[in-house]
Amino acid sequence: MIVRQSDAHSWAEIWVANKGWVRVDPTAAIAPERIELGIDAVRRLRSQGLRLGNLAPDVLRRALELGFMARTWVRSRLLWDAVNLGWYRWVSDYTWDRQEKFLRNLGVYAPTWLGLLAGTVGSLVVLIFGIAWLMRLRKGPREPALILYQQFCRKLEKAGLKRRPAEGPKDFAQRSAQQLPDIENQIRAITRLYTTLRYGDGPKELLDEMKKQVRGFRLKRMEVA
Repeated sequence: MIVRQSDAHSWAEIWVANKGWVRVDPTAAIAPERIELGIDAVRRLRSQGLRLGNLAPDVLRRALELGFMARTWVRSRLLWDAVNLGWYRWVSDYTWDRQEKFLRNLGVYAPTWLGLLAGTVGSLVVLIFGIAWLMRLRKGPREPALILYQQFCRKLEKAGLKRRPAEGPKDFAQRSAQQLPDIENQIRAITRLYTTLRYGDGPKELLDEMKKQVRGFRLKRMEVA
């Protein structure tokens, strides 16, 4: 529940003989809408020229309906209030009693500093391993033949021949051989080894041969049409 200063109502108390402290409201009576709807609603009603104190329910409903921008602004304020409250509860006012209550809700009773330290270190270790595992998944497949072929493609790219996104290995080899006829045999040999290892059932000796040929593949940068 949010109670702002604008929602407050003040009064005075005076000492009366034989009665003690008596509350005296200097503002006298106020419109029921001020109590029931709040000061923001009263301001909206007054801005529309409506007289407070005796408004029909349907009139109130239509008068207090908010447009899209106004609803967005109100929701943004409520969200910001929720963020501030969360910061106060879990950061500014995160006392030992609150921490202990939170741990009891998790099933941890009578925690000690050593236990908390061990739990914190354990959580950090799990978090680090989880992040490392996710990063490894994002790197994609790490097949040896694929790694070698990517190195081969990077060498051709430095020479001006970049593999297109939807271009298969054989089509790329055909285009590269046409542009670089002097090393056509090397291009086709490396591509043939790659397709055999990646999509076939080539022996380990072929992987060693491909590694040797990719490492020995050299060419100078050139302008390719």
